[in-house]
Amino acid sequence: MRVIGSRALAEEAFAAHPLVGDRSVARRLVAGYQAAHPELPALH
Repeated sequence: MRVIGSRALAEEAFAAHPLVGDRSVARRLVAGYQAAHPELPALH
């Protein structure tokens, strides 16, 4: 799998998950992952 660093795609993927299903929740999840894992590459 190739990681491209797209915040929009990460949010879209979370929002598409049936247990998330909402873009605002997806945004908070992405922000939470970035805060908890600073070693992850920055998303733009």
